[in-house]
Amino acid sequence: MHRSWGNQETKSSYCPPLFAIDAPWHDYLARLADIYRYVGAKIVINSELASEQARQLFAFQCQHFYASRYLFTFRNPLDVLVSTRGLAELNGSRIATCPEVLRGYFVVVQLFIRALRNLPHVTAVFHETVNAGTFSTLEQWLKQPLTRAGDYYNVSKVRHYELSAVPEAHRALTAEAVALYENFRRECMAGFELAQIEQNSGHFEQSHFTALGQLSRELSKFVDRIDSTYFPIQSPSGEES
Repeated sequence: MHRSWGNQETKSSYCPPLFAIDAPWHDYLARLADIYRYVGAKIVINSELASEQARQLFAFQCQHFYASRYLFTFRNPLDVLVSTRGLAELNGSRIATCPEVLRGYFVVVQLFIRALRNLPHVTAVFHETVNAGTFSTLEQWLKQPLTRAGDYYNVSKVRHYELSAVPEAHRALTAEAVALYENFRRECMAGFELAQIEQNSGHFEQSHFTALGQLSRELSKFVDRIDSTYFPIQSPSGEES
């Protein structure tokens, strides 16, 4: 894919041709595991199919790679929105709508919270705050040296965008998304006191609520509102419901 776009083939990672003819990804993974101590992959969830892909991914990882280490990387949703749509235009692909991109973005945030709650090794880094200390922390978390890994990250090349780059009709929604993201980022970097979301959505005692539970509810409300506003379900009669 990267070669077809004119990018270098090692833009993210290089998978050597291990078989005489092409093979399924799981055959590659098994073969690579014979050669390398650590084998990983960058996983991208498509905006159009975000909910179903996130559901399938979580089920698959729990079944086959429960004890693996999961590193989520997040970038400001405003920058993701403008960059995603711009890249699609550059490559002549379908340009997803702003609500589609933002909805897909927060479905991934919901996936992170679900993974954090249920899997043993989950962490996140945030694009805006990556520095040398980030890689030192990751070295300890992975128990693996990341010698000079930070050299590949150049803050001066990170692009940022203004809200004015978003179509006017979707600026308010984007601004709300950014505020939600900043709250999520702040809570995540502070460290959640409890990774357990409340078993019940309501409590007699306010002290039973957790920061992660509150954040999870806010995310669900935001995604649900995008669904009801921009993607209403059509009934068999053709009426919106």
